[in-house]
Amino acid sequence: MTGGHYETAVRKAGLHFSAMFSEADFNKIVEHPDLYHPRRGIQLVYRQMCLPWVSRVYECIAEHAAAGEVGVVASTLVFGARVAQEKLHVPTVTVHVQPTFFRSVYETPTYPGLPIKNLPRWLKRILYRGMDLFLDQAVAADLNAFRGSLGLAPIHRFFADWIHSPDCALGLFPPWFAPPQPDWPVQSQLTGFPLYDGSAAPSLSIEVRRFLDAGDPPVIFTAGSPMKQGKWFFEAALEACRRLRCRGILVNSLPDQLPAPLPEEVLCAPFVPFSELFPRSRGVVHHGGIGTLALGFAAGIPQVIVPIALDMPDHASRMERLGVGLQISRERFNGHKLADALSRVLGEPIFREKAQTISRQMNGPKAVAAACDVIEETLLPGRKP
Repeated sequence: MTGGHYETAVRKAGLHFSAMFSEADFNKIVEHPDLYHPRRGIQLVYRQMCLPWVSRVYECIAEHAAAGEVGVVASTLVFGARVAQEKLHVPTVTVHVQPTFFRSVYETPTYPGLPIKNLPRWLKRILYRGMDLFLDQAVAADLNAFRGSLGLAPIHRFFADWIHSPDCALGLFPPWFAPPQPDWPVQSQLTGFPLYDGSAAPSLSIEVRRFLDAGDPPVIFTAGSPMKQGKWFFEAALEACRRLRCRGILVNSLPDQLPAPLPEEVLCAPFVPFSELFPRSRGVVHHGGIGTLALGFAAGIPQVIVPIALDMPDHASRMERLGVGLQISRERFNGHKLADALSRVLGEPIFREKAQTISRQMNGPKAVAAACDVIEETLLPGRKP
């Protein structure tokens, strides 16, 4: 049960499908100018992507629960699944794709516009309470109104603990990327990056293959699949390629986001399976999405991240700490800064050495199998996976 734009992929995998929101709903959100704003972006996601579908998710789970045994695997922001767990006592696994949802006053995630990472623990606790006041105002009133209609008590500071299922909080990333902290939920389990790139059998197009075969490995530039406000990113990418005299591939499906005309040394591709493209590349410049980051780790290539909003600054900080690349803030990002950063990560061997060391630790199929084992052990206790 997810967005309508995933229906083809879901049905291709042999699963039943139910649309939580339509393609038009999705486009309305990704085209909104506030989506990548450090503060307003969070409110937009909660109010337009999470809250409108709480009752629909709950009703779907309730319908299946009435028909027989049911278990739920739900991503972080599917609040209706947690409500159903409380009301209907349905076994539930909460899946966190990124580590920012695991709060800690020890090793604290990096939050956009909130520099608390290096503060004393007592002050972090106070600031977390301030964050909760903001989030409660943005979300809790509507959520509690629905809970009240079911006879459930209101909740406050729900991002502190409530978002984690008491049955299991599953993190789809490895401990070396986000080490578990003493104040994480005791039911937390980490299994590794699943390394999904959108297709069961990805392949490069003929045009991309010809470009790769025609010269030196290129640098890949991507601002994320839903990015419809990325012209600034690709203009800087093109300038960096000119300054460094390197080949590049700009991954974007919207022609109006790209500078024109493109030189022969730069190709535009609407969709490319990164699991095939990245190993044939010198490096990647991207927005800090967790999927792109993980596939860059798997390919063992240096990275430059321009974190825009939401969870991206945290991913960029963790990547930089691991020594596989550099980050540039959105405010300082331009072609000159990008060329300087690329010159370092591509020219200094330590970045590639660190990246290749991490690559040897990556195993997508093993991570998927481990996640499936955790899910089965949680939803079907006593049965051997």
